Amino acid sequence: MPCPAPRRGPDPIAPARTFRLLWHEVTVGTADDATDAALAGAVPAAEHPFDATRRQRYDVTRNPAGYAVAEEGDEAAVAMTPQAVCDAILARCFRRAVELASLKGWVRVRAALLDLDGSRVLLVGPSGVGKTVLSLRLALGGAVFQGDDSVLLHQGSTFAVPCLPIIRPGAEELLPNFAGALAPGWLAGGPARVDPCTALEAPWRLRIARVDHVVVLERSGHGAICVASTPAHVLPDLAGALMPVTESRPVMLRALTAMLSGARCHRLSVGDPRETERALRRAAC
Repeated sequence: MPCPAPRRGPDPIAPARTFRLLWHEVTVGTADDATDAALAGAVPAAEHPFDATRRQRYDVTRNPAGYAVAEEGDEAAVAMTPQAVCDAILARCFRRAVELASLKGWVRVRAALLDLDGSRVLLVGPSGVGKTVLSLRLALGGAVFQGDDSVLLHQGSTFAVPCLPIIRPGAEELLPNFAGALAPGWLAGGPARVDPCTALEAPWRLRIARVDHVVVLERSGHGAICVASTPAHVLPDLAGALMPVTESRPVMLRALTAMLSGARCHRLSVGDPRETERALRRAAC
């Protein structure tokens, strides 16, 4: 009589990580400690002012090609490295989040958002102009950081989509405290995610509020100069920063008009980061 096959013990349970992204509660069953660590260093630990109404589930498994990512049980992506797994999951989560926000009536614009001395300030400008460094420097000086990537607009109110800020090499010299808050797993010498909770030693609490100041950042070869502007003059810059999902152009423009109602508008020529910070603080007083 053949010997019975030895009984296998239960398969090891992969670590699971749960985080919030707008109205979604996202749970990821990671394949190993490496993928869990990559995800831990990239997900936003932001506190939301509303409850989650949707659930999302991702599961990561090892395979001969690297890793497979499943979304709600369906194959979603194949990745070679833990960092690529993290990128794939966050990209899909973000897309689902902004799609639901659009269905709820929110319009998305590429901008930074912070609360400075009791006033809500929206920063808009071309990529690389310095929105992230300026908003983080202001946060180190006592402003409340909300976000530096995407802002949602609805009936005059604003709300930041939480994403970890990304800083380029050299920016850490302008941002004391942030060098020790770089997320693990990112290539040395390249752009890196930073954890604002660690760097600022404060919780990341998101808040819905109306905008008090709209500031358009402009590149300049001269010093930092902030001048008053009008809604009509900043509207084209805001329209160029719109990121449509399902909205029509008229719906997006109405959202911008509602947001501008009651807001003071400025144009800020970006110079030395320290001078730029001082010019913005004076304008928002």
